[in-house]
This record gives sequence, C-alpha cells and structure tokens, in this order.
Amino acid sequence: MLEGVVSAQGTAPAAAIPGYTVAGKTGTAQIPDPSGSGYLPGAFNATFVGFVPAQQPALTVVVRLANPNVIYGGSVAAPVAARIMSYALRILAIPPPQDTVNQGAPAEVSNSPGTAPGLPTGQ
Repeated sequence: MLEGVVSAQGTAPAAAIPGYTVAGKTGTAQIPDPSGSGYLPGAFNATFVGFVPAQQPALTVVVRLANPNVIYGGSVAAPVAARIMSYALRILAIPPPQDTVNQGAPAEVSNSPGTAPGLPTGQ
C-alpha cells in the first residue's frame, strides 16, 4: 500500500526516484492552538514520511513543513523528500535494487557530491 502512495495514481508521485521503489505516506493536518482550545485558524502541517528501497529500506525520511503555501503533503513535502533521498542514495552509494518495480529503469549511482537532481554542485 505504501508503494502505491508514490505511484502515478497515489497522493505523492512527486516522491518517486527513478530506479528505486519508494514507499511512503502523506499527511495534512491542522496545527493545534497552544492554548489547548482547538486549532490555529488557517495553520497546517504538510508531511511526507517515506523509505527507500521499499523492499529493503536503507533510508528513511520525515519531512514536515509548517504553514506551507500549498497545504497538501503530497504536493509540497513529497518533492522535498525525493530530493533529500536522491542525494543521500548517491552520497551513500546505495544501488537500486535489481528488481525495481514501480520506478522505471535503474538509475546510475555516483559517490560524487552535488550529483542529486536539482541540487547545486557541492551540496
């Protein structure tokens, strides 16, 4: 089920990483009022919790964004999680599984810093 969240039909296709199976869960929640009385008006947390490779997890990520412009975790937190995981997979030289199911052809893994998509060189 958690792999389905990251599929094209799921709530977080933006968390997909080419060559890897990613599993995860999105979340959108109101922020409680610190006074203990209900919720803060218009205040939300958008979250994505995921792991990769799905069948033999090597990395886990939790992304929580407080009061984002778009409140849905699949829209704003999932892409952040994908960038973090992509970078970590490359830096840690974690190869894609041989039986990749839901993310297309295996991606090339490099030990070089700054090779994650969308990250500046040296990050």
